[in-house]
Amino acid sequence: MHSLLPETKILNILGSSEKEALAESVEIYTGEWLYVSLSHITSLLDKIYFCKKGMDTDITILGKSIVDNIDYRSKSVIRSQIALVDSCHNFPDNITVEEEIHNYMIVKGRSADLSHHISMLDKFSISIDQYCTDLSISNKIILDIILAVESDVSIIILNGVVSLLPQPERSAILNYLHHSTVTKAISVIIATENEELKSKFLGRDIL
Repeated sequence: MHSLLPETKILNILGSSEKEALAESVEIYTGEWLYVSLSHITSLLDKIYFCKKGMDTDITILGKSIVDNIDYRSKSVIRSQIALVDSCHNFPDNITVEEEIHNYMIVKGRSADLSHHISMLDKFSISIDQYCTDLSISNKIILDIILAVESDVSIIILNGVVSLLPQPERSAILNYLHHSTVTKAISVIIATENEELKSKFLGRDIL
């Protein structure tokens, strides 16, 4: 079991420009549960996922410094450790859940172990034989979250999707994610304004 106490810094943003939306410094450690406001998530994504250099901003992700001329391979390495979950994921036609799992794991550089995925998907009545395009919006989001957790990424970002999940699926998937911050030392960043969620799952506001 991993300790929930932060030990390893995986993201550091030092902002110094008042023109920047993220003017304040942001530090994220392994195994943290974090909240960011919906008004700031785009700026945060530009920096930590799309690796866009900000004015007067020094950014280090997973030990890699983000500079203007960061190469494609370095961006790919960073993105392989960060999973972005939003409602805009368009799955290819005629791709089953099982095929999507294999494809996702290849992209993330992991070997596919379907047993863990199937066990979790069964809890949400998602069959690996289903076509991804036939899944409901909430089940597509759940599939993305399970794929991210089971591929052992370092950071998972939920971009305004929590409100799209119906109860009790919402509680079940959030409990699963919260447990993963401890067992897998995954840092979870949630873009939300939901105060009820924040009171139930205690975390740290970063922006």
